[in-house]
Amino acid sequence: KYGCYVTGITLSVEQKALAEERVRKEGLEHLINFEVIDYRTFARRKDNRQKFDRVLSCEMIEAVGHNHLGEFFWAVEQVLAPDGILVMEAITT
Repeated sequence: KYGCYVTGITLSVEQKALAEERVRKEGLEHLINFEVIDYRTFARRKDNRQKFDRVLSCEMIEAVGHNHLGEFFWAVEQVLAPDGILVMEAITT
């Protein structure tokens, strides 16, 4: 509907499999793909540099932890296009 392509990353083989199953059921395999990879490794790939106009982070910041916030935002900066947008969802108490 919106003409976008989606790349999802996770460390969980099971999460990737479930996501791929859901994508197949909707017939969207040509638009959405997933990869099992650490976000820092993903960010270091030259072909991902400034590639994405949007980055969506779902509950990732909690897993990253306070001591690694700099690494997380560095990784986002590497893959986000200069005029890109980061959307970050977090659960706090």
